[in-house]
Amino acid sequence: MKYTLPVTLLSLAGAALCALGIVYWGQNPQPAGHPESGIPVEPSAVSGGWEYLIREYDGRLAVFHGGSDEPELVFDVFVHTLPEYDRGQLKQGVAAQSYEELISLLEDYTS
Repeated sequence: MKYTLPVTLLSLAGAALCALGIVYWGQNPQPAGHPESGIPVEPSAVSGGWEYLIREYDGRLAVFHGGSDEPELVFDVFVHTLPEYDRGQLKQGVAAQSYEELISLLEDYTS
């Protein structure tokens, strides 16, 4: 019984990461810069040299893609519940150079 909440939270985090993957791969099966896409990505092709940015949006954890002002995905992870260091980093924005790095960072914030 005492493990119900952590198991539920981990399940929700896993489902959110799966949804992100489904949305991403459904829209762009071979992203630019992927070896099979034939489309190279220069750092200047995306704002600030990053492909994804994780930051706060309306008090929650959000993912921005390619310099967009609107989040691609907003999580039900409230930034005020995170450690002070993480809150400070998210105010500035945490850059991810690749989809793999994005997933790794999101796992850290959602677990």
